[in-house]
Amino acid sequence: MSQLDEDQVLIAAKQACRRESMLAREALSEDERIAKSLAIWRNFLAAPELETHHHLLLYAHHGSEVQTIGLVEDCLKSGREVSLPVVLSDSPHLELRRVTDVDRLSKGAFGIMVPPDTEPAIAYEEIDIVVLPGLGFDREGWRVGYGGGFYDRLLSQSHAMTVGFAFDCQILPAVPTECHDEQLNMIVTENELIRISEGAAD
Repeated sequence: MSQLDEDQVLIAAKQACRRESMLAREALSEDERIAKSLAIWRNFLAAPELETHHHLLLYAHHGSEVQTIGLVEDCLKSGREVSLPVVLSDSPHLELRRVTDVDRLSKGAFGIMVPPDTEPAIAYEEIDIVVLPGLGFDREGWRVGYGGGFYDRLLSQSHAMTVGFAFDCQILPAVPTECHDEQLNMIVTENELIRISEGAAD
């Protein structure tokens, strides 16, 4: 098989993972998503790693993703520093912007809520934990996202701990990977906290 054929097979496999995970996630009712999201927050906030990691990059949920706006608010109330990613029209890289008040968030690119541009931009190295959404995950810490590559580019320049938020139905037997994909340190679902040991994919 030629390299082109191998690449096409990999792309098709990722697309199949995206479809499978999206269908499973969309099948959850709104009430189920709310209840499962709350359980994911509890599991995440109970992790001992948070005791020594204080600046969180969370995400503002969109569509059927694990909901996070309430978590952002809870973290701010507890005194943690929180930033959110912002997609810029003229850049392939995410801008990180500090959050001070969830009531000041407004819709940005793709309809995703973002802080106002008057809030300070945050350097990647200031972040202690990056929490990522995604479509599918596996137990070795691999993630398939939406195909834009924004988080892979961010993680390639960051030394932060990486955490994926997922409903149990998004955990797949295996996620196909490419050389630019970044392995996560932890995945949190409503029922478990999956820690990925170093070298798990070796």
